[in-house]
Amino acid sequence: MCPMRIHLVYLDPFSIYPPHYSVGVGSVAAVLKREGHEVSLSYVRNDRDAEDFCRFVEQTRPRVVAFSSMSSMFPWVKKLAPMVKRVAPGAFTVCGGVHPTLEPACLGETDGLDAICRGEGEYPFLNLLEALEKGQDHSRTESFWCKAQGEVTRNPLGPLVADLDELPFPDREVFDYEKICAPGNSVRRCGIPDKRAGEFLFTRGCPFDCAFCSNRALRDLYPGKYVRFRSVDKAIEELHSMIDRYKLEVILLHDDIITLNKKWFYDFFTRYANSICLPFVCNSRVGTCDEDMMRLLKEAGCHLLVFGVESGNDYIRNRVLKKGLAREKIIETFALAHRHGIQTLSQNIVGIPGETPRRFIDTINLNADLEPNIPCIGIFHPYPGTELGKLCVERKLIKNDEISFVERTDTALELPGFRANHIRYYHDNFLHLVKRRARGKTRGLFSPERLIPPYPIFAGIIRRHEEGQREASPGPFGRTRWALRAVLGERLYARLRSVRRKILRNAGSDGT
Repeated sequence: MCPMRIHLVYLDPFSIYPPHYSVGVGSVAAVLKREGHEVSLSYVRNDRDAEDFCRFVEQTRPRVVAFSSMSSMFPWVKKLAPMVKRVAPGAFTVCGGVHPTLEPACLGETDGLDAICRGEGEYPFLNLLEALEKGQDHSRTESFWCKAQGEVTRNPLGPLVADLDELPFPDREVFDYEKICAPGNSVRRCGIPDKRAGEFLFTRGCPFDCAFCSNRALRDLYPGKYVRFRSVDKAIEELHSMIDRYKLEVILLHDDIITLNKKWFYDFFTRYANSICLPFVCNSRVGTCDEDMMRLLKEAGCHLLVFGVESGNDYIRNRVLKKGLAREKIIETFALAHRHGIQTLSQNIVGIPGETPRRFIDTINLNADLEPNIPCIGIFHPYPGTELGKLCVERKLIKNDEISFVERTDTALELPGFRANHIRYYHDNFLHLVKRRARGKTRGLFSPERLIPPYPIFAGIIRRHEEGQREASPGPFGRTRWALRAVLGERLYARLRSVRRKILRNAGSDGT
């Protein structure tokens, strides 16, 4: 096959966090490079990045422009695909990722998009490129839906990659990885001081049936073995290679459940402890980690262990979300980690279908009992193709089809009994509410027991007054900033500051 120029597009719109690395996009790039293709990438976060992307496409004229998209990113695919066709009419446009996999009808709804890839894309993408290069009928490529003259050709899914060891290590050069792994970037939310951090993924798939998660919906598409592991030899080899190359000081393991396969777990972390032993962050699941495993995690250098709690209400957690976790087991697991000196992060959700403020109070109370080092929360998002996503469509809970925010930071639903502004209130103030409950303060205006906060706009003022932060910003300008942050809230204040910096930058000031 003759080398082709392929331009990848990673979408990260609205994000308030520094750029991050996508292992999935890196894996596709690595396979393309191994076959000799020329690969470049645009990281699009805002309109300015979109303009730079279009200029690059116009100047370089790639043969294929490939987007990767989750649900909240797809409106940007709809925006950028027609722009590609305007500046480079000969470019073939394709989109892969979770959203087109679970919502393939998006192809017919998107002008300028020629095809979508469903499921794992490394080898199907190569097959598509070969058909394009040879002038063959690419519309019959396995795992692709292709569109021509308004007609969509639907092809069956190809098989999963059975042996992950046959894939090359994910490519990092296509991203600005030196910037991504820079101190304080990836580990900002993990409670680790500024260190150079690298991100890794050695497994694919999850066997559990959580109703809100795309993993279950993806697993339902594939018969046979869905959960797969890279061999320990290859995992350790990749770690050594990237640690040496990028001088990494912290490892972020993004595997869904690192404690899932005990044989793999013991082999991997025994060798990790003996040959690497850098601090690391990983994900586990309540009920999959016993005393001996926790001891090995500590010996290997585990700094933070992430668990999905999701909800403190038994009905919501087990009947709606279908987590299948007993409250007592959750408490026992967090206590076990703390007993071994491992910090914990609890992942929680607010705004779940069927949830009410009273039921959400159980989530605050459970987190106060767990005492995680980092209580983390996101707002429920109805992912297409998931059990709860379908339920939201059936019950007409979704406000509109176009999502204009980062998923999990705002609600896309209209829930009876749980107003959107109250969902945002509990999301924005979750950490403080948990701390207050843990200190035994359960009465007063800012108490979770009040259920519905009567004056949410003043919550920030009350919080900062209680925490004694007013004196932290001395001087008249410091007091003004404090008042603005208190009244507007952190997110709106951050946006205001961003706009101010842009204005001052254009005027020749640094915005400080």
